[in-house]
Formats: sequence, structure tokens, C-alpha cells
Amino acid sequence: MEGPEIADLKREFRKGIRKLKNSLEFFSKQYEDLKDECVEVKKENAALKANQEKLTQELERVKKSVHENSQTIVAQDQYSRIKNIELKGIPHSKEENLFNILYKVGNVIGEPITDEDIDICHRVPTRNASTEPNIAVAFNSRTKRDAVLEKHAKNVSWRIS
Repeated sequence: MEGPEIADLKREFRKGIRKLKNSLEFFSKQYEDLKDECVEVKKENAALKANQEKLTQELERVKKSVHENSQTIVAQDQYSRIKNIELKGIPHSKEENLFNILYKVGNVIGEPITDEDIDICHRVPTRNASTEPNIAVAFNSRTKRDAVLEKHAKNVSWRIS
């Protein structure tokens, strides 16, 4: 026969074992949940890496396309100015007539300029605000622009570019 003290100890021992068993089941469940979550995170991470790689490749393709388009725009911009010249250093006045100025320039350099030769002309600001705005002239033909530049080369006192 057992004494009451031993019976109390057995009860306490069983109670402790039950608590330990419950704790072990709880931690086992937590471990399984964390393991499942880790598997899901690894899958998601792999998917994100694959997506990131695709986006990196797409970004490189877009960068290349933008670079090519920029080069095309620069080339087209330069080509669009192939019939243009810029007159520098001609004093600006409020009532000026740029066409008359161009006629006079043509006469001075020995290459007459007519209305039919000019597509458009206007003043363009310079980077230095204290200098006179330049005159941009777009000729209707490259041939006329080249003739004006050729005559200008013989009289370099005029600054034409």
C-alpha cells in the first residue's frame, strides 16, 4: 500500500507529464506550421527571382530600344537642319524685317537670296543673354544653303554656321 504522499507525488508527476506532453504537441504543431510556411516562402522566393530575371531582361531590351530611338532622333534632328544656317552677330532691332536682312546678306556675299529660297527665318536666343540673338534660316533647298555657305567662305568677316 502506498501512502498519501506517494499518491500525491504520482498525481503531480502525471500532471507534469500531461503538461509536458501538451507543450510538446504545441511546439510540434508550431514547428510543422513554420516548416510549411518556410516551404511556401521558398516557392514564392523562387517565383519572385524568376519574375525579377524576366523584368531585368525586359529592362535591358527597353534600354537598348530607347538608346536606338535616341540615336535615330538625333540623326533625324540633324538631317532636319541640313538646309539651315545660323547668322551670328547681326544687331537686333524692334522693327527689323529678317527677310530684308537676308536679302542684304545675300547681296554682300554675292549670292542673291529671294523669298522663294527661304522656308522660314527667325531669331533664336543664345546661351549668353547679353549677346544678340542669332538668326536661324531654313532654306527650301540644300543647294541654296550650300551656295550661301560657299560664298560666305570667300568673305569670312560674316559669321555664318
